[in-house]
Amino acid sequence: MKERFFNHLTRDQLQEVAFFGALCLFFSVIEYLVPKPVPFFRLGLANLPILLVLSVFLPKQIALLALLKVLGQALVNGTLASYIVLFSASGTIVSVALMFLLHRFARKHISLLGIGIAGSLASNLVQVQLSLWFIFGQQAWIIVPVFLGLGLVSGFAVGMAAHLFSRHSLWYKDFIDNRGLQYLNITYGEPFVAQSKPAKRSRKSWRLSARWDFFGNNLSALTMFVWGLVLLLAFVLQQNITVRAVQLAVLLLLVLLAGKKIQFGYFLVLALSISFFNLFLPDGKELVVIAGLSITQGALLDGLNKSMAIIGMVFISLGTVRKSLKIPGRIGATIASMFLAYENLMSKRSSIRAKTLLADIDRLLFKHQAIHLASTNQSLDSDRVMLYSPRKQRNLALFLAALLTIVVFGLPLVPFF
Repeated sequence: MKERFFNHLTRDQLQEVAFFGALCLFFSVIEYLVPKPVPFFRLGLANLPILLVLSVFLPKQIALLALLKVLGQALVNGTLASYIVLFSASGTIVSVALMFLLHRFARKHISLLGIGIAGSLASNLVQVQLSLWFIFGQQAWIIVPVFLGLGLVSGFAVGMAAHLFSRHSLWYKDFIDNRGLQYLNITYGEPFVAQSKPAKRSRKSWRLSARWDFFGNNLSALTMFVWGLVLLLAFVLQQNITVRAVQLAVLLLLVLLAGKKIQFGYFLVLALSISFFNLFLPDGKELVVIAGLSITQGALLDGLNKSMAIIGMVFISLGTVRKSLKIPGRIGATIASMFLAYENLMSKRSSIRAKTLLADIDRLLFKHQAIHLASTNQSLDSDRVMLYSPRKQRNLALFLAALLTIVVFGLPLVPFF
């Protein structure tokens, strides 16, 4: 998407988009407070701010908000260089486009609840199709009803949350009134703030604290990103399963040195799922037959190789992508503004409780209105988010980075392999 597409947006409009982008990131974190029916299930609360602005933003603002949501989540989660960003971008583009069209042409006949369900189902359909193409294969079509069912549940939850928030939020009412949009004729009920009591202060600190990040604290975000691209090229081009397994272990070390948390359960389920569905395409010597399913050596090795490729790309992204990576132009400045607002919101998240989630968020937004719109002229200062070490430590970081690169690149040249 070319940046000139957004050139006609004013500074105030960009500020609004930046803040709602921060809200998308904030809701994606707050979502972990909500109990889940099954492991790894995501409600998709990051879409709630998009539903709230369908009546307010210009089409260009909505498009930019969707872009910021994808890029912001990829930078925060460190998945910018992995397959996850492709899934996220595809699902977001399709769901936002459908929700926009439904609201534009059928809002008299469909509520935010219905729009939320439609957007969630569209996103899940796209991501399921991508997973069948690139990960599991067409033989995994049996997962489609499951994902559609989860999409229905998540869409209902997000749509209902958007409906309640638009009717009971004092902050949202104030936002609508300040923009002179009273003609929308939104019927407001009892405000959330009147229903909720301030949370008691906990001794536990929720302040954002940088985890130990050896490479990130000694190398610039741009250097890390370029290094990640080099590692990605070496890893993707490697097809030998033994070499790829060793490379995966090296990349795991990279993630640990980056101080990132690894959800081993998630990656284990992912590897087992890919390997299982790959068994439906027999190839090579038959090893064993279980419940009528012929497990062949070629299919098993191919599934393991494919799963390691997917996991390795995520490891590279987690280890080398930093949210302090600067993107040039107005979009880059807006992203920087979004992260400033996001960090301010995150510093107050100790007041959010699962029992009164929407009410507490409304209180936070209404009480701390000074953090709503960060200036788009401000950008993330890499010196502020990176703790530069003495020259010897920086040289050590460069040496280790070079060594890891040599290992990843050089393994295919070893005669043993």
